[in-house]
Amino acid sequence: MFVVPPETLEMAKALADPTRFQVYSRIAEADAPVTVKELGRLFPLHHSAIRIHLHKLIEAGLIASETVHRRGVVGRPEISFRLGPRSINIVLPPRNLHLLAELALEYSASNNHHRDGLIAFGEEWGRNMVRDLYPAPVEPVDWQLAVERVAEALQDLGCMSHVQTRCNGDYHLIESNCLFLPLSRSHMPTVCLIHQALIRGMLKELTGRDDVTLDHERSIARDNEECCLTRVIPPNRPAT
Repeated sequence: MFVVPPETLEMAKALADPTRFQVYSRIAEADAPVTVKELGRLFPLHHSAIRIHLHKLIEAGLIASETVHRRGVVGRPEISFRLGPRSINIVLPPRNLHLLAELALEYSASNNHHRDGLIAFGEEWGRNMVRDLYPAPVEPVDWQLAVERVAEALQDLGCMSHVQTRCNGDYHLIESNCLFLPLSRSHMPTVCLIHQALIRGMLKELTGRDDVTLDHERSIARDNEECCLTRVIPPNRPAT
């Protein structure tokens, strides 16, 4: 009989809280240790609340802390956080889905004439996601509600996403973590193309319109970007 080791149960318990899991995911995805201040820019939480989540993750061995001494900076040294000595794999039996995804992306990248097919495929998946979330016939909604529902759908997939309304009438869909790392870094154009198509398909289904314009302004897959930022431009808005 398979017995779950106690340390695995401890780690699973630590990650059971959705917010704590997102904090852990952000640390796991980071290229360098992160500070409470940096995490505070990604989560609508007080620094004290973030520290509580970090303490629980340290207790479970999932992350570790280290003191950062910055030359010329007066005051207490900063504490940063990185992945800890423990890791967890709850996939039974083991499956190499990452390899399968790599193969599919390599094939897509080597066949440029399939670009339109990838976009159509991504958009249809986006439409299906909306239909799954709202089983009753979807009535068209206004653009603000549509973008907010897209953010909610992405959250269900594990993405930390929210919406900012701009003064000129368009919207910023901000994703603080990338659903497709590390594949989005190794196959950035193809993965971002599919991701944007997914968003576009959801918006088409929610608004009942096909004239959906997106501007992919930032991507975590590029160096030094802290978020994915997609500008949603409603019809009759200038694409400036």
